[in-house]
Amino acid sequence: MTTLDEADKKARLERAREAGLFRYSLVQELAEAGITANVVPVDGARQLADGHNKALEMTTYNWSGRPDPDGNTYQFFHTTPGVSLNWAGVSNPELDKLLEQTRTVSDHTERKKLYSQIIQILRDETPALFVVHPIEPKALSPKLQGYIPVPDGMLRFKDVWLK
Repeated sequence: MTTLDEADKKARLERAREAGLFRYSLVQELAEAGITANVVPVDGARQLADGHNKALEMTTYNWSGRPDPDGNTYQFFHTTPGVSLNWAGVSNPELDKLLEQTRTVSDHTERKKLYSQIIQILRDETPALFVVHPIEPKALSPKLQGYIPVPDGMLRFKDVWLK
């Protein structure tokens, strides 16, 4: 297995992005780790159906993230029967209890402690690996007033107006 330094990894990833070949790059990186991956492009409806049916071994999924950690954890890692984004099929009673607790605690320091425990469980179990953290630049007209950027990168226009 070839070990790449950080500069080599960044250069390879940038080349792959520039060429629109992220999937190919990921397959190559996995191959260097001894993992064989086949890329099968599917439409969004098929991906959702396969995810809900726990029929995926690996997938990419665009998720902007949410400002509150609940939006980035509960729906992906809580044991939820039926349709959910817990496509990995995570089922851990301790994790469920912590995720449920975070929804009842308003104290920031206490929530941080709970999420630290959640993070440790997710590190130990590694049900998901997040490999892409997109930069989401926004260009807006100076005529747009009242827009407040949110760290998740999503555009929210509820309280905006044009000057």
